Amino acid sequence: MVMSSRRGARTVKVYCADCGQLLYKYRKGGYGRLVKCFVDKIVQDNTEGDLRCPECGQAFARETMAYGRAANKIIQGKVTVRG
Repeated sequence: MVMSSRRGARTVKVYCADCGQLLYKYRKGGYGRLVKCFVDKIVQDNTEGDLRCPECGQAFARETMAYGRAANKIIQGKVTVRG
């Protein structure tokens, strides 16, 4: 049996917790909270790529590697996610 890598994936919107600015549209898999965003799964990026909110300038993530892929590690409490 072949499993699809998109199984259970949904697009969520990631907002700045401080000012409410839309940061990402992200293809999230699973049901847990958002801990990291894989760069290749970001559908729409409204930031300038510097991991700061374009509206208020607050840093919301750090660059890292996870499972051999580039990822943005979310700083807890800096973003809100709505499906």
